[in-house]
Amino acid sequence: MKAHWLVDAAGMKKLLARKFGITHKLPIEHSSVWFRVGGGVNVDEFLPRTSDNPFTTEHRSWSSIHLEGAGYWIWILRLSENRTSVGVIFDESMYAFQDFATWEKTTLWLKQNVRVLIDYIEDRQFPIMDFRILRRFASQSDYWVSDDRWALVGDSYGIWDPYYSNGFDIIGMQNTILTELIHADRTGGVIEQRIPAANRYLYEIMRAFSVTFTDFYPRKGRWYYVCAKYNVDMAIYFPILATVMHNALQSMFMDEDPTFREKVPHFISEAGKTHFRAVGFLASDEFRDNGVEGYDYMPLNADTYNVFVSERGIPYHEKDRVLSILKKNCNLILCVLYYLQSGRNYMDFIKRGAYSAITEQTDPERYRDNPDQLEADLFRPV
Repeated sequence: MKAHWLVDAAGMKKLLARKFGITHKLPIEHSSVWFRVGGGVNVDEFLPRTSDNPFTTEHRSWSSIHLEGAGYWIWILRLSENRTSVGVIFDESMYAFQDFATWEKTTLWLKQNVRVLIDYIEDRQFPIMDFRILRRFASQSDYWVSDDRWALVGDSYGIWDPYYSNGFDIIGMQNTILTELIHADRTGGVIEQRIPAANRYLYEIMRAFSVTFTDFYPRKGRWYYVCAKYNVDMAIYFPILATVMHNALQSMFMDEDPTFREKVPHFISEAGKTHFRAVGFLASDEFRDNGVEGYDYMPLNADTYNVFVSERGIPYHEKDRVLSILKKNCNLILCVLYYLQSGRNYMDFIKRGAYSAITEQTDPERYRDNPDQLEADLFRPV
């Protein structure tokens, strides 16, 4: 068989990455066990809805459900009326792999740590259809697209952790970029100068994920940490990556002029540096001991996403508008950092509309060590 391009989408088998010796393990020890249940797991039947929950609907059990704990999380994902996927992702620095090595051992662990779930499954007499294990899965290749016209897509390239399902986003970005590179190649375009930019783009994103997941699991025992960390991660992921994906990702790798595609990674890198500082602060004793309890629910909704990604489908000939949005969102992430460092409740920053008040002209340094000024300038009146 001969082909002009070869794309490896074989997942964790990593056929091409192993062949060329360019894959390596990442420095976290997260492992997973998962199983399918022969029944429809309805979370409302063992974690009842409450009247004050702003995210409650009659379709709640069809959402992607996370059960959180220090050192682990559990997914519950309805596949059909009578099939449910349940999985445990755990940090081997906190839990021994042997405690999950068989279904019987996993059952015992669930009884000790998340009894409400396993009791529900057993009470309903749902059959266990299969049981799978994937140990220390975090890995990455040195690059994902080659001048020799082959590429690695999805897990064949790399994965940190499925917590935010960002593997799907990586696949979408890679497929978009790769489609345009192949199209350019087949229509006589020169792609050799575009391939390094494509590799750098994904490298910067994967580097951001390293900040997201390193030392994350052991700190999840405090709810306010989970709330703040989740929203800090969203404050780089949606404002930066989603803005590019919605507006410029496809065309920027078709453009013969490299200027724009060289500017975009700059904003990813700058936002990543701020994200690194924010995540580092969340891991500090100062944050741990600040006494803030937070709220019972995270204020996440479509309105917040619309603020992060304020425009979509911007024509490529107006691409400088995308740079303005990225600049505004870099300001947003710095304001988040400074408010967190003030020791005040980050959830108030979100609830009081600060995201919406930040512009490209906002000077975040005005708010360093000055949360009163930030609240006066950016918070909606009560």
